[in-house]
Amino acid sequence: MILIVYRKPLFFKILGAVALLELIIYFLCVLRILPFQIDLLLYHNKLEMGGHLEFRRMALNTASSFFLCFICLFLHTSKKPRTYAAQIIAFVIICQTFFFIFGYFNQATEFMGLLEFFPMAINTALSFFLFCLSFLAFTYNTGVMMVISSPYMGSISIRRILPISILLIFTLSYIVSNLSELSHWSTNLSISLFSSLFIVLITLMLWRTGVRLNAKDFLNKKYEQQINRLTRQFATSINSFENLYIINVDEAMHISHMSRNSPDFLPKSIHNGMLITDIFHNLSFGDRIINCVSKCLNKVDKFDFNIKSDFKNKFYNVSCRSIHNNNEIIGVAIAITDVTELIEAQNDLKKSNAELEKFSYSVAHDLRSPLGIINGYSQILLTDSNLPEPMKTKYLTAISNNTSKMESIITSILQISQLSHTSINKEWVAVENIIYDIIDEVSYPYKAQKPKITTDRLLNLYGDKVLISQVFSNIISNALKYSSGKEDIKVYIHADSRDDFTTYQISDNGIGFDQTDLNQALKPFQRLESKDKYEGIGIGLAIVYKIIELHGGEVWAESQPGKGSTFFFSLPNI
Repeated sequence: MILIVYRKPLFFKILGAVALLELIIYFLCVLRILPFQIDLLLYHNKLEMGGHLEFRRMALNTASSFFLCFICLFLHTSKKPRTYAAQIIAFVIICQTFFFIFGYFNQATEFMGLLEFFPMAINTALSFFLFCLSFLAFTYNTGVMMVISSPYMGSISIRRILPISILLIFTLSYIVSNLSELSHWSTNLSISLFSSLFIVLITLMLWRTGVRLNAKDFLNKKYEQQINRLTRQFATSINSFENLYIINVDEAMHISHMSRNSPDFLPKSIHNGMLITDIFHNLSFGDRIINCVSKCLNKVDKFDFNIKSDFKNKFYNVSCRSIHNNNEIIGVAIAITDVTELIEAQNDLKKSNAELEKFSYSVAHDLRSPLGIINGYSQILLTDSNLPEPMKTKYLTAISNNTSKMESIITSILQISQLSHTSINKEWVAVENIIYDIIDEVSYPYKAQKPKITTDRLLNLYGDKVLISQVFSNIISNALKYSSGKEDIKVYIHADSRDDFTTYQISDNGIGFDQTDLNQALKPFQRLESKDKYEGIGIGLAIVYKIIELHGGEVWAESQPGKGSTFFFSLPNI
């Protein structure tokens, strides 16, 4: 049993050498070169009582044991090892040697008589026993011995109970046999005493083993409960992330675990045990994922890349990581994250940066002109002291006007900047109560032309009252300004409600513009007409667009050059 527990191949070699030495001694005895038999020396009197003491050659049982040992080694060392059969043969030899070892140990008279017909010396029996035991210990990790040598509780119990049981049987049989011989007990009494002692000791041994097994089983169940709790907690944590999908793959590329939810490009029938090649091979990006998993299984590695779904306009980030324990790869983890919002935000950021670049260029261009005028006239005033008063007045007036223009540009920039950080206080706004004050205010500069502004079906809007007033003011002001070249200025305001949205349209009979230039008109400091003919810096419609965007609405227009324009904006009713 020590050989089985410690599993040292050296024992197998040493005891194999001992068996070989015994074989040599037997051959010397057969050839009468060395007439040496240990059993004649140790048990001379008993052998004399049981039969003859003449010189004996090798018996059939001894020869068969040597032959079985040869078959045992042959089966184990062949090209296709049959270790299971070899171990069975070794167990048969051990059972045979147990009979002779017990017989010699108890010195039974009947046993000594049997040796005349089936002789086997005690050293021979011990050699066969130790040889077979060493062979079983040497092949501990295959065949029958796996049941004894494995790290599981059943194997541990066998390793503890078996050697103690054999030792108990030897000890008790020896004690009971000698006591019965000294005390002249009957055979029945000896058997009863042996059986009673054996049952008591075996029961105590089993009780002690049961206590240890129960303690370990209790700890195992406790650890199992903790593992199950942590597993459920981990799975629940993963499933709580709506945009994160986890798939674990084993060494054979089968799915071993996956999160409850799955991305839209994976089939709903996916389950544990499926090959990932069967799942991804029909997808446009499937080969890339399969190749990354294959590489992560070959060596510790990691991959990250973005993909676009074949079914919906969604983007995902795929991360493949090798799962390893002490550099032993046991699988691959695939994390799929929905990054649609991130990709869209990045695209919006690129678009915003491009618009910001254009905006910066436009601002710089608009500021350069008044700055150049101010600088030029200032230099003239500084260098020419003899300049007539009318000229000085003209130059100072130009400086003042361009300064006001710069101030207007800066004020407009601040207005757009503040809109991005303005908190919106939404409420139902009665447009009918504010529209007429706005009309009176913005039409005052054109009162000489008596503009005709018509309103029809003014519906309430849900939004910020101040910002909505700004929208009406800017659109009506533009309508009046670009219709001022007409003899009769006409502006028409109408509202309509449909599909939870309220839409206002403001029409004029002004100069109009090309429909394709609308996007340019909605950008800051972009004008579609001559700056000399119409005042302004091109900020009004940009502010309208920003306010409506903050409310979750839309702005669009219909126009033709020379036929007037109609601007629309719609706001949600909630």
